[in-house]
Amino acid sequence: MASRDVCFASDGIELAGHLRLPAGHRGLGPAVVLTGPLSGVKEQVVGAYAERLTAAGYVTMWASPASTRTPPESCATCGMR
Repeated sequence: MASRDVCFASDGIELAGHLRLPAGHRGLGPAVVLTGPLSGVKEQVVGAYAERLTAAGYVTMWASPASTRTPPESCATCGMR
C-alpha cells in the first residue's frame, strides 16, 4: 500500500488530504472519498476506514476540512499556489 499527502483546490479553496493506493495499483479502478467526523480525531476514524478499504483494493482519499488544513499543515508545503 502506498500513501502520500496531497493538495488540491476546490472552488478557490486550498484543501489538503491523504491518498492511499492499494498494492500493485495501476491505472483506473474503484475509489472512495472519505470525510472526517465533525467531532472526533480524523486520523483514528477516517484513517482506520481508509486503511481497510485500501487493503480491500480501493483507492482512498480523505480531505481535511478547509479550516484545519492538515495533513500536511497547508497546501503551501506541497508547493501548490
